[in-house]
Amino acid sequence: MLERVRVIDLRGEEHWPAPSDLAFAYRESRLKRTGDIVITAWLRGRPGRRHEIESRMAELLRERQHQPAGPSAGSVFKNPPGDFAGRLIERCGLKGYRIGGAKISERHANFIVNTDGASAEDIKSLIDRAKAAVAERFGIRLEEEIRYLGEWE
Repeated sequence: MLERVRVIDLRGEEHWPAPSDLAFAYRESRLKRTGDIVITAWLRGRPGRRHEIESRMAELLRERQHQPAGPSAGSVFKNPPGDFAGRLIERCGLKGYRIGGAKISERHANFIVNTDGASAEDIKSLIDRAKAAVAERFGIRLEEEIRYLGEWE
């Protein structure tokens, strides 16, 4: 449970909004609209039965086995209706495809990993390459799940 949060706004000023004011929902929050960045969060866990907690932890670890280890921004694209972005990218033959220090993960094609000092431009170029390949082969427009910060063309 989120108890307190400290954010920095686009002017560089710190704020302490009430967690309820952040309006968290699936893929949504006030932060997406304001551009504020969370710099500190205080969380409180709920008490539970040891075996239930251990079971849930094991389940989460099993799920993570399909995700790449190492530096990444997590899942890059939202899944299009009726399919999976990673599967579409894989079907385009892009697993392991690299631009500069950025690479489409060989473990899960919806992850871009930083293998060797990738620049933001390397990652953005790889995202654009995956989007173009999927659009060309399947006629599907992938939508990014990640957010871009700063100025982009």
